[in-house]
Amino acid sequence: MGIKSRFLCLIILLLGSIPKVEAQKTLTKEELNDSTYTSRLDGVYVLVDKTYKTILSFKKGKKHGQWVTFDRDLSLWVKTFENGKRQGLFVSSTIYEGVFGYYDNDQKEGYWYEEDDEKREEGNYHKGQRTGVWKCDNYSEGRLWTGSYKRGLKDGVWVCIRGSGRVVAKEIFRMGVLESSVTFED
Repeated sequence: MGIKSRFLCLIILLLGSIPKVEAQKTLTKEELNDSTYTSRLDGVYVLVDKTYKTILSFKKGKKHGQWVTFDRDLSLWVKTFENGKRQGLFVSSTIYEGVFGYYDNDQKEGYWYEEDDEKREEGNYHKGQRTGVWKCDNYSEGRLWTGSYKRGLKDGVWVCIRGSGRVVAKEIFRMGVLESSVTFED
């Protein structure tokens, strides 16, 4: 099953898991941007503008629970909050791109998948920094880079593979600093 198919299945699962809610009020953008107003909110609200519709919830004036935004182009964003901080599932899915991951205490944590029409990147975060092995696929150049991050910086050997499967470059990084680079004929 392709990644776009998996995103579609995930969206359907998410939509099915969102309980039926009745909004207390429809908010305006001005009200949402007014912190003195939002500090008094408690419950579920709806925000509607020309393009988007959002179901959002507050608990004692802080963002809390799932915020679900969708538009006419079948784009969907799900953000989860706890006491005003991003906590839990994050999904952004449009026709041409998608992001999937998890927040812990307002920082990216664990596996993340990020794709747009030019590239796809996937790997792990720890306390908001990239860590471990990452794959970075650049569609327009037909190149796949794989390598490791340590404390958010490239570290160790990074290898570039052309669409044909041939290794075309190798770079060595030490804590974000490029130490050597070799290019092979394609």
